[in-house]
Amino acid sequence: MTTTRINHTGHNHPNTTAARTACRKAMKAAPTGDLQLATIGNGMRLHYVDMAVMTTRCGKVQPVFTRMGTIADVDCKGCRSKYGQAHG
Repeated sequence: MTTTRINHTGHNHPNTTAARTACRKAMKAAPTGDLQLATIGNGMRLHYVDMAVMTTRCGKVQPVFTRMGTIADVDCKGCRSKYGQAHG
């Protein structure tokens, strides 16, 4: 079995085994392909919209849909951190 090392520096979680394990699971579950992106109010940050509940992944409501994109286009740290990608 091969182990892939992940650098968790800058991720928004404590430095514990459980937190790192949860982070790895979240990274595996990261969406791929086109995602619905939105802004909130007059904001400029792009958020990932969870279409099942019609809120952003960081918990904000009333998204203003802008375009389709990938997780790399999302610049809201809260939305990205749900997938262990808080810092690029």
